[in-house]
Amino acid sequence: MKKRVRFFKKEEGFTILEVVVSIVFLGAIVVSFFSAFTMMINIRMYNESRQASTNFAKTRMEDIKYLAITERFDDIGTLNGSVPGIFKDEENGVEFAGREFNIKTNIWWEDEVNNGRVVPNAYKRVEVIVQEKANYPFDTPVITMTTLVAREEEAPNVNNGTIFVEAQRRFNRQPGVMIELRSPLKKQVTDSEGKIIFTELSPKNYRITVNQDASNNIMVDPTGIQGYFPNIRWIFNRERSIDLERSEIEVVTFEVDWPASINLNLLDGEGRFIDFSQYPEGLSLDIEISEVLFDIARNYRIKRKEDLDVLGSIELWPRYTYNIILRDVVNSSAYNMREDAHAGWDGTFPDSASPQTKNVNLTVAGVVKASHPSGTLPIGTPIMLTTIPENMEIYYTTNNQRPNLGSNLYDPSNPPVVGAGLLRIRAIAYKDGYLIGPEKVFVYEGE
Repeated sequence: MKKRVRFFKKEEGFTILEVVVSIVFLGAIVVSFFSAFTMMINIRMYNESRQASTNFAKTRMEDIKYLAITERFDDIGTLNGSVPGIFKDEENGVEFAGREFNIKTNIWWEDEVNNGRVVPNAYKRVEVIVQEKANYPFDTPVITMTTLVAREEEAPNVNNGTIFVEAQRRFNRQPGVMIELRSPLKKQVTDSEGKIIFTELSPKNYRITVNQDASNNIMVDPTGIQGYFPNIRWIFNRERSIDLERSEIEVVTFEVDWPASINLNLLDGEGRFIDFSQYPEGLSLDIEISEVLFDIARNYRIKRKEDLDVLGSIELWPRYTYNIILRDVVNSSAYNMREDAHAGWDGTFPDSASPQTKNVNLTVAGVVKASHPSGTLPIGTPIMLTTIPENMEIYYTTNNQRPNLGSNLYDPSNPPVVGAGLLRIRAIAYKDGYLIGPEKVFVYEGE
């Protein structure tokens, strides 16, 4: 009898060796997971420590700079000096969110080389060192910040003076702004904190100028406008005159910002660009863009959509609030953005770290809509008219005359009705504060 070949064999359980290998393998995975998890926690706590220490250092630096600007040099003091000041050269534990930080402030005189000669004690150098006191498995980061404080009366050669120059933006200071001092002629760029210190200046009159660098396109606070739209030119208050006296510290601030412009689109109630050709006599607009102090554009004639493109070439001071008024010179209607609650733009620009363009879409005219499209309808069908935006007045004619504000005022309780002949409705929408809307024509034939 032939033996049958067995293709399957009885399954056996895991051996001890296999179990041990599996446990070791799983243990390695668990250890790797916890190692990675621990590393992520350490990185997060390290970054939190760095951020908190940086904030403490910045706060201390701001306190010191404020004392310098307000000439409270005694409060700054010096290292081992007879006037110790309010910032001591010692470690002070400060608690924040249950964590403790050391803040160390060092202040000492530092010499300066000026025109090849050493000027003793020309500056006070301030150094702030912050580190978190913690028992972590890693060394907490050490944050160090330094600055120079111009001379005070304790220093020799007290006949010389100092000028602080700051380039101030809306919410911070602006680095990279070229400042020119005359005379003697000195040029410097504002540092990362938006300031410059000119020291060792003899008592006399100085002129400080901020230069508009084409590379960064920074604008200075304007004081007026020259020329006519669209060829206008801002007048900037770019220069200050300082009469510096002995041992005096003068602070000069320039307001600077990035220029802004507008890209203006005129829309109808359906959100479409105004079609100037829809107006039988053409749409001719006078545009006025104004601010409380300045008229940026007045009586600039717009006869087609492309005429609006020139507005984008005007650099506007972004801290002003602008208003746009459009006047229809043919139909005697006007749109005033400031009086329109649905304008979509309040006339201001947000803060920006670069030049910006605001796309402004203004719904300046309404559109008439009919309850039935043009065509054949049963006799006696009422034609209901509405507007977009809603609640505008509708003026219409049925005698094939062009409608105006003296035509029939639409009454929804007494709408035009389709008769035995041809009914042609020519209608416009209007509301005080808006332009007269484009004419819409609806033609019906009764059956």
